[in-house]
Amino acid sequence: MSVSQLTKRVRRELTYLDYPAREWTVPRFIDGARVLDVLIVGAGQSGLGIAFGLRLERITNFRIIDRRPRGFEGPWRSFARMERLRTPKEVTGIDFGVPTLTVRAWYEEKFGRRAWGRIDTLPQEVWRSYLDWYRDVLDLPVENEVELILIEPADGIFLAHLRRSEGIARV
Repeated sequence: MSVSQLTKRVRRELTYLDYPAREWTVPRFIDGARVLDVLIVGAGQSGLGIAFGLRLERITNFRIIDRRPRGFEGPWRSFARMERLRTPKEVTGIDFGVPTLTVRAWYEEKFGRRAWGRIDTLPQEVWRSYLDWYRDVLDLPVENEVELILIEPADGIFLAHLRRSEGIARV
């Protein structure tokens, strides 16, 4: 199998987990605009994992924003100083129990089973590459180069002010 075949397999397996079959949150509107259920600020490891967790629970009315360009979300290609992650390679989490979505499945397809056996922890660049694949295989809708600048209460909800190249948007 290859990484592209693994990608197809992950997507097929996720169709088997289609319960509940539809979104269960009740839509809310203000002035004709739908109010977000969740705004995820940051598309690093945690932001991506939160988004997938929400999707598994059929909460799809969310946005993911990150102020950094694509591929530079989180610390791994910017300010992380360690060459290797401290976390042992066997630790799972953002795969939510989907075996083909684990870093091990991806790593073995990319570098081989023997290569997995030779490492204890992952190089940071390899982890970041896995997160890029994770985002793509799950088709997570990250909006890059969008920065949260203010959150304020408004009519029983929170209004987020987002800066993007075109100007300020309020959601």
